[in-house]
Amino acid sequence: MLLNVLLILLPLVIGYLVPLSSARLIKLVNQSLGKMVYLILFLMGLVLAYVENLGSNLAVIFKVAGVMLAAITLCNLLALWWLDKRSPPTHEASDGKMPSKLHLLWESLQLCFVVLGGVLLGLVVDLRALPIDKLSEWALMLLLLLIGIQMRNSGMRLRQILLNPWGMKIALTVILSSWLGSLLAAQLLGMPFAHGLAMSSSFGWYSLSGILVADKLGPVLGSAAFINDLGRELIAIL
Repeated sequence: MLLNVLLILLPLVIGYLVPLSSARLIKLVNQSLGKMVYLILFLMGLVLAYVENLGSNLAVIFKVAGVMLAAITLCNLLALWWLDKRSPPTHEASDGKMPSKLHLLWESLQLCFVVLGGVLLGLVVDLRALPIDKLSEWALMLLLLLIGIQMRNSGMRLRQILLNPWGMKIALTVILSSWLGSLLAAQLLGMPFAHGLAMSSSFGWYSLSGILVADKLGPVLGSAAFINDLGRELIAIL
């Protein structure tokens, strides 16, 4: 388990140590990052296509994802409401122009179509001879490396993040309430608590959770984790 955590953190750390002075290279990293996300989700769709009894397992996938999403979201909202009442922020809200919610929602929904495309291709063409699991792992490592590079060159420094008391309070509240919600969902689903905690601990990072949970707990729960995290992202945007 510790080795898995280190493998996740290592590419991020290495990427964060790479400074880029060229605007062209930074743009290339940003574009490559989006393509890697699509590749990982497409590979995840291929894995899902080869799940035995896919038709019956789809009902399990959506049931687990739905219960997880509902329980975690409820606990998140209640906890954030409590935090706002108990310790309201002292800074003023930003007046900057916010991106279009419809545009952000459409970008997120496109990810579902990519996974669906992988499933359809897998059902039509038998590609099980390919090392899909290994390809997914290497694609994930490259994605994390690119994310580290993007973080370093986006103008945001770790000092700005870690010394932001209100932001840290929100993050801690979301983490703890997500775990509480996942334990509640696991109880309702008759699932081991460890599995519930694993499915909630990516906090909306669907391209990470889908691969990691599928690798450890199987493609059914991996797909449920992806849908759960994608739903969490859509709710966060709204």
